[in-house]
Amino acid sequence: MTDWSTAEAWLERTKAANRSSPIGYAWHEFWQWLERAAPTATRKPPVPFILAASGESASSKFNHLRDQLRWASDHGVLSGAIAWLDACPPDKWETRDAKRWGESFYPTFDDVVDEGDTR
Repeated sequence: MTDWSTAEAWLERTKAANRSSPIGYAWHEFWQWLERAAPTATRKPPVPFILAASGESASSKFNHLRDQLRWASDHGVLSGAIAWLDACPPDKWETRDAKRWGESFYPTFDDVVDEGDTR
């Protein structure tokens, strides 16, 4: 069984590699794995930040992944969760350099208004 200090060390290595969370469908697959790994859990694991929440900052996504790992720890499946994430290919991870770790990626009004629009 993996203890929380092992998870913290894993999270620190992940952050040092500028990884915040699996991307899109890979994160959804991880969430599904969590659900299947602890079928008797009285509450579901935290849902991944995909679709509408995909513009969240790397920091927010990383903290949410930490919440999912805490859930896994509470339900006795932490070592399997870390193994799943370790097996996730590098191209299935969101990465951001430290300078941009706190930036969200939601479009602004200026991003969506056509050039020359006088609104």
